[in-house]
Amino acid sequence: MYYKIPSTLREQLAQPIGHHFIGNLEQTDELIDKWIAQQISKHTLSSTSISVPLSNSNFSSTQNFNSYSKYQQDLIKNRPSFPIISCVGDVVSKTFIEKEYLRPYLKYCFIDGGTQRGKKIDITHYPNFKQRKFHNPAGCINDEIIDFIKKTRDDLHQYIVWIDGEEDLLVIPLILKINHGLVFYGQPPLTDLDPQIPAGCVGIRITPQIQNKIEILFNQFILISE
Repeated sequence: MYYKIPSTLREQLAQPIGHHFIGNLEQTDELIDKWIAQQISKHTLSSTSISVPLSNSNFSSTQNFNSYSKYQQDLIKNRPSFPIISCVGDVVSKTFIEKEYLRPYLKYCFIDGGTQRGKKIDITHYPNFKQRKFHNPAGCINDEIIDFIKKTRDDLHQYIVWIDGEEDLLVIPLILKINHGLVFYGQPPLTDLDPQIPAGCVGIRITPQIQNKIEILFNQFILISE
């Protein structure tokens, strides 16, 4: 079974539903690190973290540690006891998983194996991440993916989830079925809206308020058979 987005919601859901970091991920790298560190320290996410001594990390020397920014150092020193970040989209997932200091935070990376500048994105070489695959048509949410999130959200595993089809709307079940954490997804440019929305990355802290907002929209989706 699939939940299909009605045409009346397409424009609304195409707009950012969280903190919009404008620009490509190279331009917003430091801002995103700062925002993640702030969310962990300022909100209830801090209770899900444990302090990890530098000697137990993958950083071989103090000199290596000192090469990181203040916010990156905070993320290294306060690694979570279980993963709290989910990514939707190939570029966002690749960017996050390649950062050694962010990798322990990742719970899900939903990707469709697309390309970036004509090159296929490859994030298969991370053995600590379990691999899963689902079919998900464009404009839909597969109920099997919703069940998968519900069953795995509380385990300690990390997942790369390959999507045959389109992964864009999978931000919705992540927000609805995970009770804490952060979700990131890529924001495409929307030039046909007034005002226009520039490309970037969107970060969402999952709260009851955002869950209620998304649930109202999701309840308008149309349930269809395969």
